[in-house]
Amino acid sequence: MACTLGMTCSEFASKHLKPAESGEDSPWMMRERPCSFLRGNRCAVYEGRPANCRGYPYLDKPGFTSRTLAMIGRLSECPAAFEVWGQLKVATGFRHRRR
Repeated sequence: MACTLGMTCSEFASKHLKPAESGEDSPWMMRERPCSFLRGNRCAVYEGRPANCRGYPYLDKPGFTSRTLAMIGRLSECPAAFEVWGQLKVATGFRHRRR
């Protein structure tokens, strides 16, 4: 992303990253949530996005079902998670129960 933005890695890290919380796959995470590069539910640096963004919500990694609660927490801030969640609801036949 730094190259895409014309920054050095250290400039990018000091401006946009913070140390990841324990249990994360990467040692770094974005400083802002939702991501500061979201523009109208689209990535402003799509071609230069890192592997973590390219793979999210990691449907092909083992343990997806154990990550679904974390994914629910990101539905309002991540268009990819929102889309995947909608597809999961359709695939599983989920219907909103009326009261």
